[in-house]
Amino acid sequence: MDSYVLNEQPKNARFIITAFQTAGYISLLAVKYLEEQKAIKDIGYINIDSMQEFGTVIDGVIQSPIRILLGDSALFVTSQFPLPQASIDSIVQQIIALSKKFKPEYVIALDGIGIDSAKDTSHVYYASNDSEAKLEKVQKLKEGAIIGINSELSFKTKEINVPMLTLMAETHSSIPDGIAASALISVLGQITGMNVDTSKLVSEYKKTISKINEIFKRAQKPVSPSDKENMYG
Repeated sequence: MDSYVLNEQPKNARFIITAFQTAGYISLLAVKYLEEQKAIKDIGYINIDSMQEFGTVIDGVIQSPIRILLGDSALFVTSQFPLPQASIDSIVQQIIALSKKFKPEYVIALDGIGIDSAKDTSHVYYASNDSEAKLEKVQKLKEGAIIGINSELSFKTKEINVPMLTLMAETHSSIPDGIAASALISVLGQITGMNVDTSKLVSEYKKTISKINEIFKRAQKPVSPSDKENMYG
């Protein structure tokens, strides 16, 4: 039977934050980094019958792939696995059940917007099911589309009068984008008060990009006759 399980009852859950796979894997990377920095901790899971062919191993224990983590003022719901279409309705229902229990100020979905080329910074946009929602220093998305679980969750939260924000950071990358993930964490800090230094996240990403670029340069370099002899001789 689909249900959520909390091994610890939050004293303060002003926000419920969802993080599922996005362009650049930025929502998952943001949550992973927050966990590594001990800003959030594992406190439960959502059991979905139709996803029992997946499992997450944590400290040698096999758990549900839909995890619930706790920060100072927020619950995070996340999964490293792509969500099967058949499971989305059930996952949304359990997030709605959590929303009814904790009555958050906002449900916040972490998402991404694909862009064509790399930038040194990532702009974050927002959209909301609440026409009165306004965020300082964050631009409202004028046009676009929300699909999948974030779209369904937006309509379902509105039915129970819980406002929802979708935060979308620009990302060009097909690998985990640390700059975009850092931008999401920064905006989350503005909203929730959870401030986490992301300099390490950005630094590691830039090192990875530098290594990838170096590999590409080597691959594109013409092969000299002597190199060919070494390769095939």
